[in-house]
Amino acid sequence: MWAVITPSGGSAIEIPVKTINGELSVDLIKRKIPQGDYIMQDRVVPGERDQAWIVGTDDFVANQRALAFGSTFTEGTCTLYAVDPADAAGDVKWKTNDFACSVLPETEMSLNQDSFAEYEFRIEANEIVTETFDGLA
Repeated sequence: MWAVITPSGGSAIEIPVKTINGELSVDLIKRKIPQGDYIMQDRVVPGERDQAWIVGTDDFVANQRALAFGSTFTEGTCTLYAVDPADAAGDVKWKTNDFACSVLPETEMSLNQDSFAEYEFRIEANEIVTETFDGLA
């Protein structure tokens, strides 16, 4: 799996990642009207949408690349994708579009013998992200 992050005004950095955990929340706006003796919901529309990924890597060089964004916050664009390891043609199993994002550390970097250089960072989408499955890289 890979995260390709391009900081604003910088060059693309391709980071091999161990985990990608997505989060999606949509606030619903519910309209209610009187119906007989009750107040009933008659319409629901999506309101605010938040989408983010927690991306983890244990590759030391990847950690250096990730830390190059700065220890606090970076704006830029990102593409996330996972290649099918069983496919010799290099087909991508899952991929996002290139989306505007904010990147910030999720955890402190861990340096120890058991799990050397584990690091997680959060990618917050600043626009709607589309995902495709079983496409080509």
